[in-house]
Amino acid sequence: MGNTHFAIARYKTDGSPDKTFGGGDGRVLSRFYPQSDQEIHALTIDSANRIVAGGYVRLVSEKSYDFALARYKTDGNPDETFGEKGQVVTHFPDSMSGIKAIAIDKDGGIIAGGWKASNQDGQDPEFALVRYDTHGNPDETFGENVRVTTEFPPDSTGVAIRSIAIDHDDRIVVGGYRSDDMLENEFILARYDSDGNLDTTFGNKGLAANCFPSAVRAKIYSIAIDNDDGIVAGGWAQFKEWWGAVLARYNSYGTLDTTFGDGDQAKSNSAQTLINSIAIDKQGRIVVGGYQEAQSPYTGSEKNALLARYTTKLTVDDSFGDHGQVNISFVPDSDSEITSIAIDEQERIVAGGWVRESHVGGVALRFALTRLTDDDFDPEFGEDNGKVLTKVTGDQTLHCLAIDHEGRIVAGGWATPARVVFPPLAVLLAGLAILATVGILATLGIFWAG
Repeated sequence: MGNTHFAIARYKTDGSPDKTFGGGDGRVLSRFYPQSDQEIHALTIDSANRIVAGGYVRLVSEKSYDFALARYKTDGNPDETFGEKGQVVTHFPDSMSGIKAIAIDKDGGIIAGGWKASNQDGQDPEFALVRYDTHGNPDETFGENVRVTTEFPPDSTGVAIRSIAIDHDDRIVVGGYRSDDMLENEFILARYDSDGNLDTTFGNKGLAANCFPSAVRAKIYSIAIDNDDGIVAGGWAQFKEWWGAVLARYNSYGTLDTTFGDGDQAKSNSAQTLINSIAIDKQGRIVVGGYQEAQSPYTGSEKNALLARYTTKLTVDDSFGDHGQVNISFVPDSDSEITSIAIDEQERIVAGGWVRESHVGGVALRFALTRLTDDDFDPEFGEDNGKVLTKVTGDQTLHCLAIDHEGRIVAGGWATPARVVFPPLAVLLAGLAILATVGILATLGIFWAG
């Protein structure tokens, strides 16, 4: 039986759950089929302040994954004017597919992008895009048979769009990666026109591929368009002796801007880091969120949530935190990761992700949020010095967030149903109680066997 649900939580501007959303607790869980797994990987807010969420759905009885898109009204209920009761599933014939990013164009069209691969063996991976109208219908003027796919060399073993941005000319810019049999990965950018055709004025016939000259491999996880229509791309790269976060800026023609960063890149000032999300503030500074991997004397390798800021020239902003970065401890000695960030109207940094929290019954994943005013945790957000932890239900992971038109924070990801957990102490006490009862009954001659 399927176990994961689309999960959305909404928070008021002070970080408390918005109890006008969902069933009175600020949370909504939904699924597409009774026996299915589904996860949100991308989320945005449309012009009517409705929540548009995308990801995948998988029937437990089948191997296939499909594009899954849902729209919610401002109270958290499904928007029944969208698709079928607020949901849309798009299948790529003989293929598995999933949404990793969404954006809304100037006409209100919803651009959903991700990946597709052969249903049999996962081979022949491609970039995949679909555009939907405001009612959730696939746009028949977009691509071939309402789908756009971009092929890569036959030795490709992994291909995915991880981020989408709409530029100032309403062109669709996507960032992701390609990997091959030799375990080589490279940054991939592509630009499409409004009909879904590759823009041949960009890069090499619409594609810009780059693995930094000194890097063994690299992946894009997030992109953003700056005020000059430059494309800022971030992720990670592995070099000869270390791996870490990298940023690059491409001009509007799809070539690297060598006037930024270290000739063609800006490396993190810390090794073993990774960028999941990028946002650009009103001053043009680049804020990134992700994690740093560290060694813990208690748990060995450990992920620590991390924010960093760079100047408009892609150099480390030393005025931010400790030499340009802020480490976030949601729960001491626990794994955590920032997966999505946004800048609100007051120029505060809102960052969300997950934390692995231990408790008497085991370990659980929880939604985690924080807000910073410049480089300080905002004491007016949440009840723990600018941090908020939310247990949506059983296990859960926050993949994405957005700020709606009223300044509320909407977070999306996945969650499992609540579990009944019997902590070790409770089990022991229950066992002793049973034994004591049996002894008392035996003494009274009430309990016997046979």
